[in-house]
Amino acid sequence: MLILWMILLVIGYFLPDFQRGKGLAGKHWFGVQFSAKQQLDPAIQGVLKKTLKDFRMAYLLGFLLLPLAAFLLDPLPEGYGVAYWILLLWGLQFYFHRRLKQMKLVFPVDSEIKIVRTADLAPRPTLPRNIHLGFWLAIGIAAATWIFLVLNYDALPDPLPIHWDLMGQPNGFVDKTKIAVHQNAGMILLLVAVFYFFSNKHYQAKRLIDPARPKTSLIRYKIARDRMSLFLVLLANAVTILLAVVQLGAILVLPKWVYPAASIATLAVAFGGIAVYYLTTGDHGQRLTVKADESENDNLAPPDEDQFWKGGLFYYNPNDPTLWVPKRFSGGYTVNAGHPVGKLIYIGIILLVVGLILF
Repeated sequence: MLILWMILLVIGYFLPDFQRGKGLAGKHWFGVQFSAKQQLDPAIQGVLKKTLKDFRMAYLLGFLLLPLAAFLLDPLPEGYGVAYWILLLWGLQFYFHRRLKQMKLVFPVDSEIKIVRTADLAPRPTLPRNIHLGFWLAIGIAAATWIFLVLNYDALPDPLPIHWDLMGQPNGFVDKTKIAVHQNAGMILLLVAVFYFFSNKHYQAKRLIDPARPKTSLIRYKIARDRMSLFLVLLANAVTILLAVVQLGAILVLPKWVYPAASIATLAVAFGGIAVYYLTTGDHGQRLTVKADESENDNLAPPDEDQFWKGGLFYYNPNDPTLWVPKRFSGGYTVNAGHPVGKLIYIGIILLVVGLILF
């Protein structure tokens, strides 16, 4: 448990560094766009550094409430702690995004900067063969686990475990029924499908093109897209193996070290993988050093779309026909809430969350 809190503490503390990218290539601070020239202005540099300092101070103070809650609620459910950590980061992100956006209004505008809109008309690629094979491996493990549990229904314990802690020990149970077994095993396939869905969207979403260096940005984008998909397929397999181990452990006698080993391996892939991605690749390849046969022009910049980003996290632009757009940070993609289908997706997510809470 202590290891988990230490990992979360470090991730949150350095999250703004992951957002910005390498040097001046990453131009978003808390989801607010700044040009490379703006970031060289001493006055703006002072504001950005103070904002970063204030974020870290507020984050550390908020994080200290976790040990206090653990003392008062001994033991503190790990799910509650992780949920609080996520809400803490969201709250701070929204606050400092709004603060920087308001400050930006009084910053000087560089008259030499020319705003250029780019159009990406290239056909969208499909998932590479190795990524497809990786997902098929996860599907095979999930399907084999499902079949084994169904064939050995009589050997399953009653009540049936449906939730496990980080060390693979069951801490949630339901009455044993065939429906419960199918739900338990089917959840693994559902998770694999979710990983596959988001990995596939990496290859269909709108690409980020920097008008100052279009060829370089597209090369970076391709490398980052492939690396993120590789991370997702590795994580899908790690989670699938972990869930298969804990479910098969209800029937098979497995060595005691298997549970913690599978759990630790999954955490290593999840946290270690994303850390390696951000440190070596950055948001959509901002940390990559690539060479392209082109002359760079820092006087060209993409349109400032701050008004379409809510808290730097949610994109709302009814005039943008694209459903999936690159996030301003975190290297993934988000749904355009202004798109008709995007609205339906967000409504579905809200209804799902409310249903899980109420039922």
